[in-house]
Amino acid sequence: MATIDITDAKELTLAINNNLEPNRFLASFFTTLTHNTKDVMIDFVEGTQKLAPFIRDGQEATVSNRGGFNTRNVHCYDIALKRRTTAFDAFKRAPGEAPVVASAMNPQQRAAMLAGRDMRELQGSVRRTIEKLISDELFTGVVNIKDANGSTIDSIDLGLDASHKLTKSWSTSNYKAIVSDLEEAATKIAEDSGLTASDVVLGSSAADTAFKNDFFMKQLDTKNLENISASVSLRVGRGARLVGTVGGLRIWRYDEIFKDASNQTQKIIPASGVVVLSDAMQATLHYGVAGDIENGFFEGEFAADTWYEKDPPVQWLRVRSAPLPVIEQISGVATITVS
Repeated sequence: MATIDITDAKELTLAINNNLEPNRFLASFFTTLTHNTKDVMIDFVEGTQKLAPFIRDGQEATVSNRGGFNTRNVHCYDIALKRRTTAFDAFKRAPGEAPVVASAMNPQQRAAMLAGRDMRELQGSVRRTIEKLISDELFTGVVNIKDANGSTIDSIDLGLDASHKLTKSWSTSNYKAIVSDLEEAATKIAEDSGLTASDVVLGSSAADTAFKNDFFMKQLDTKNLENISASVSLRVGRGARLVGTVGGLRIWRYDEIFKDASNQTQKIIPASGVVVLSDAMQATLHYGVAGDIENGFFEGEFAADTWYEKDPPVQWLRVRSAPLPVIEQISGVATITVS
């Protein structure tokens, strides 16, 4: 039986993780759809908003023409991340593992633990990218596919009308039109899509400005938040805070961040940005097939594989995904930039 020198043995608390799994609030408005190909055809249906006229007795029926649609071919580009684990990594104490104890993990156990932790972290990076893509297309109406250098590989213009991009001065002293501004955005959604706006997502500084506005706070209903949260349980706990309702609109504050190429912290939603949208809009998170000929192709959100190099001894883990979030019903969105 192994003995422990109590003058040398140490214990510690659980490891502190300052980089948790990314919150995916915006993605909760999307339906996930996987494909067995990289190229996807999307039909955008126009529909109609015409009234149905009456006819006189005995008169023939009025001709109603079917709304048209247009088809777009889009490509699901790959994200491929790889990480190396050397033999020396497997000998090092793992985060949260007590040093100098008889029950320490062996190298094989540490290698397995490292692979699982790396897998979660790489998948989290992909999910954070998806969340940022969704934010960008909400505010611009364009999906931009960019490489590691920030260069645009491809882009998809969803056709967001300029009238859905509002600019308002909420910081003006005694400003009393915040609710009216939200209603204006909601009206644009109703007029152009036929949908009913349901949610408002506030960026950090936009939220701060609104919450300092006495007139707005008097109109903000903060009662029954527990019941409202239960009705939208899919979105609760995904990074946004439900703070109340105004005129039937759920008001959320969203503070999720990402690190840019220079390792600077940036907001997923622009700090001064406000998104008004309908949770009934057609929005799809497409996943193209991921993999290769050697390892096989997989229809799903992720594909993972490993390989080894002998000298020096290295194990590689690779995670691949081909996500493409598309708001097919972009007129179900309106944004406000707050100054």
